[in-house]
Amino acid sequence: MLELHLEDDPVPGVLHTGLFQIVIYDENQQCHLVKSSLKGKFMRYKGILPAETSVVLIIHASVPDKGTLQETDTTSCHAKPCIAARDLRFVAEVCSGIGCLGVGLEESGFQVKVRSDWNQSMLDMAARLHNSDTLLGDVTDDQLLKDLSSRYPETKTLAAGISCQPYSRLGDKRGQHDPRAQTLPATLRLTFLGQYGVTILECVPEALSCQWVQQMLRQFSKETGYHISQGILNLQQIWPARRSRWWCLLSHPALGKIPWQSLPVMTPTPMVSSVLEQFQHCNQALLEQLQLDLYELGKFAAFGFENNMVQWPPHYILVETS
Repeated sequence: MLELHLEDDPVPGVLHTGLFQIVIYDENQQCHLVKSSLKGKFMRYKGILPAETSVVLIIHASVPDKGTLQETDTTSCHAKPCIAARDLRFVAEVCSGIGCLGVGLEESGFQVKVRSDWNQSMLDMAARLHNSDTLLGDVTDDQLLKDLSSRYPETKTLAAGISCQPYSRLGDKRGQHDPRAQTLPATLRLTFLGQYGVTILECVPEALSCQWVQQMLRQFSKETGYHISQGILNLQQIWPARRSRWWCLLSHPALGKIPWQSLPVMTPTPMVSSVLEQFQHCNQALLEQLQLDLYELGKFAAFGFENNMVQWPPHYILVETS
């Protein structure tokens, strides 16, 4: 079972990453006294720390003994000052795919500074669609934590479309037993170590009813004090399409809880004819791209065609939601 690891105990011989408060700063940069942020464990840090900061993220320090962290050639340290309210509008989007989540954020007044994904092909598409930077990286790897901390320290909102296959009806629904589910605890860890003020998570509706997902969120909140607001948003309430998604807002304890608000219900129900007065013409190549293959048709049939249709009186149109 996948677990949440926000602050592991240092193990001699294993590189250690953690968030620390600087208790005694050594101006000679020889040996500082630091305290871990969650468990309050005091340790010596032998290496260079940034001046004029009280909280520091240390990535990949060696552990010669249980009470000592040692800087190496691969160690990096990043100051984590208090969150400035103005910086909450700057977003780092991870597990971004082609970056669609960030489009909605930008329409809401946010500014996406960087989109990151482990799939280079997705990032190539994102680079063609958006003006933000792209960053190849795996949310489960500390290298991404290092790159975001060093290159985009001003981003204080994190957004992530975590992997949906472990929970979705069209996926395998193995939950925490699916390795792809690691994107959730990894994003929570990135939230804490990166000291983001707000984290926005998106996934399929089944994430709300998944006991493991909710356990991860409760544990994260208990250990860090972050507030949780979550619910299901149904696009069909305001647009002629059928798409429901789980959204979760995590807010730093100093910011308080963000009130959850569902989408309004439009009356009458939106239909295709509310948006398009007539069908648009498209060539054969576009029609072939829109055509459902046998696998897709089989999935729609398995869950009921009527559940995937929106009306254009007196006709029906099939809308792919995957």
